Amino acid sequence: MVAQKIRYLIESEPLYVGQVDVNEMNYINALTLWTEKVGDKKDWDHKPKISNKSELKAVAVHRVSDLTGRCLTSHYHKYRDFDYFYDVWSNIHYGYVGLSVGFDENTLLLGSNTQQFFQSFLKTGTPDDITTMKISFELHKKFGKYAEKLKPQDVLDILDKTPQSKFPTSKKTHICHDKTAQRCKK
Repeated sequence: MVAQKIRYLIESEPLYVGQVDVNEMNYINALTLWTEKVGDKKDWDHKPKISNKSELKAVAVHRVSDLTGRCLTSHYHKYRDFDYFYDVWSNIHYGYVGLSVGFDENTLLLGSNTQQFFQSFLKTGTPDDITTMKISFELHKKFGKYAEKLKPQDVLDILDKTPQSKFPTSKKTHICHDKTAQRCKK
């Protein structure tokens, strides 16, 4: 399992071979393995899995994108009075698993900002990305390294309690209650 291998590389005891700190090499190897899993369209990027799954498309909220004006048919999911952008699930997974394998919060935030930079060359992590990663850090502190007692409802509860202002694009008033939202044309 990749997570166990990354954890092993990060948690290894200090070891020097000549002038080389093997732990630094282990850390670089751990970061490389991590990047190969969490990058855009990689194994742990949930967005393609969500957007291509017919069962999830059937329950997705159809919203017009604020950025492109296109109708998004699989990117938002309703919970209570809000529609959540599908990126929140990958960001929460990224932060929680990242802490679990031994990376610190700053490394994970920097990694996200770096990935966003190379993806667009114009922006760093959005406030939404940072908020969802901080949610994952909070969940990790509460439920621990292996998340044995973490339940889906715990994730939904913390999303619901987090102010909408911290999610400018990822937590929107459900379209039925949002009089300003553009509707997808049928």
